[in-house]
Amino acid sequence: MKSRNVGLLEVSKPEPKEVPEERIKSPVVNSVAKVMDNKKDDTAVYLNPFDVEPSFMRDRYDMDPEAREKLDQLKASIRDMEGNYAPAAVRPHPKERGKYQLVFGHRRHQAIKELANESAEPNKWLLKAFINSVSDEELLLLQTSENAERLDLTYIERASWAHSLLKNTGLTQKDIAPRLGLEKASLSKMLSTVTNIPEDVRYAIGRAEGVGEPRWMALSKFLKNEHLVDLIRLEIGKPDFPELSSKERMERALLVMKQATTAANKAAQKSKKPAPKAQPSVPAETLMHNGRQIGMARTSQAGMHLTISSENAEFGEWIKQKMSDLYEEFATEMGEGTSRVDSSMDMRP
Repeated sequence: MKSRNVGLLEVSKPEPKEVPEERIKSPVVNSVAKVMDNKKDDTAVYLNPFDVEPSFMRDRYDMDPEAREKLDQLKASIRDMEGNYAPAAVRPHPKERGKYQLVFGHRRHQAIKELANESAEPNKWLLKAFINSVSDEELLLLQTSENAERLDLTYIERASWAHSLLKNTGLTQKDIAPRLGLEKASLSKMLSTVTNIPEDVRYAIGRAEGVGEPRWMALSKFLKNEHLVDLIRLEIGKPDFPELSSKERMERALLVMKQATTAANKAAQKSKKPAPKAQPSVPAETLMHNGRQIGMARTSQAGMHLTISSENAEFGEWIKQKMSDLYEEFATEMGEGTSRVDSSMDMRP
């Protein structure tokens, strides 16, 4: 690419193809295709990368070491070809005249900016792009369409993007699912993962290439417990945590959660006292005199309980006063002597 000293130039010559980024087939959204057809200027231009801002919606975990490695590979490819062959897409900045905002092509933009910063000839590195006059909603649809075709987006990146769409647009889950090439049930699981795992925890773990739904869902279930949220924040704050690969950070997070849960369960089991064994109940015996009920006698582990009915309250009082004499008579008959004792029988009327 020849040196350019202006912020915007038309492309006048073909350029060699750079290594294409991997893509997958996904449902084509008609509205997005129409936006591209109706809004796009067919002439690509070269822009000063420092006049271009990222989209207002974040769709990548750019600070992750694995993402850094992929960006370095893209930089090397662009450096070899002296520019990005595949154009990015931008729109005029909604607030700053003469500035632009990315629709898609964020990694290409970042690579060009870094190459300019590292070069003795920074004006040599300009961003090749199409300019599209699109609304916020159209920008999100275009960015979604681009993301849906990318093979290198990880599970959590796709989940975070889906959550952002639901939060910042009028789209429903039913609208979003086909745009991302997902079944509605899969999208619901993705959204629950993002909802339960705090943003700082997700970004600390990173894009986690190769880590799919099962592990993210497992972490999501653990973090429904607020105590475990506090614990994982302590873990990700340790100095050695960022030094691990993203996949290793996920495994460590899950291990800490499992260990804490196991310890809590064991402590709960130890604190539980065994319930006393239930004693077989003995039916109460009705006390009768001449066909008339005068009370009840019930035997339990604690002893015998004698209850005199309220209609026979005077009889109950008489028994209470005579209790010592009655017991002495009983003891004499049983040959136990004549010692007097206090009675503890229940004489409730």
